[in-house]
Amino acid sequence: MLAEFFLSPDTFCESDDRLRQLERCLFPFNPRQPSVAILCRLGEDKWTTALGQKIARIKNPNHRMLAMDLMKKIISELTVIRPLTRSVTNDESSWVVEARNSHRDLGFEAIVVSSNITTFPDNCTKVGDFVMPGFWEEFGNPRHVGRDKPAQVRVLRSFCAFSDWIIVRMPQIKGGSDDEIVTVKQIVQLATNLPEGFQKSNVEVQFPINDRAKHDPGRVFRAVKAELKDVVVPGSDLRLTMLPVGSFVNREILGGEYTPVSTGDKLLKARWLLTMNHVAVGGRQNPGRDDANSWNLFSRHEANKRLATLNGLAPLQSEIL
Repeated sequence: MLAEFFLSPDTFCESDDRLRQLERCLFPFNPRQPSVAILCRLGEDKWTTALGQKIARIKNPNHRMLAMDLMKKIISELTVIRPLTRSVTNDESSWVVEARNSHRDLGFEAIVVSSNITTFPDNCTKVGDFVMPGFWEEFGNPRHVGRDKPAQVRVLRSFCAFSDWIIVRMPQIKGGSDDEIVTVKQIVQLATNLPEGFQKSNVEVQFPINDRAKHDPGRVFRAVKAELKDVVVPGSDLRLTMLPVGSFVNREILGGEYTPVSTGDKLLKARWLLTMNHVAVGGRQNPGRDDANSWNLFSRHEANKRLATLNGLAPLQSEIL
């Protein structure tokens, strides 16, 4: 399941064996399995430049090439961009301070530091521990997610913060305040209530009309619209889309980026697809209610296949709130 980390540029100056361990823990052997890691580039080019400079100083050419190839692969497939909160130097301690500042603005899992760091501030992990299988057990895929808001925030936070657009599909929305609509509101807030320097996401909420309400779909649409009106924020579109009875039964969230084309339009390109057995953030405390709640992350390829399917749907009603 998605987990965001910051890697100090100095971690790439470790031994050849350490770099190979790092690659193995970040990229699964099975290409059909997605990587659960997101790595943040603080200041975008600042981090990339600092990393390139560290790698350029590696004397052994084979070691240097290994580090450079890993850097390119990470930037191509795993990174997201966070703004800097202050100026940084190439000193590792400076990057750690900046990463801690960024974490305070918008939390992530851990700051990964090189073996040169001997004093570990809060939220720091030595790269030697980061590459161990035991470190990744809590980030497994599929992953059990507790049916409460904090547990869901931990999984959804980075997904929502770094998607240009999000499609949320909930099959049991009926127009009242239930677990699914509460989770939808949580997703919208995570995608739009962001610190300065982060880009708000556009969110589309899709739900199928209930069989009992199919004779008056307009009433249900208005009721759901009324439930969501309090989470609409300037600078972000919130679209509500109602689909025919039985259009889908699975809970899922799809997120990605906009790709500009020559016509000036923006095409949707999917990055993540997450399915959820259940969402439940209410006050019920029934015995065993957490036991079967598995969330599953799919590959980018599968996410784009799902997006292509959604593009062919014919909604009953769709409106930007």
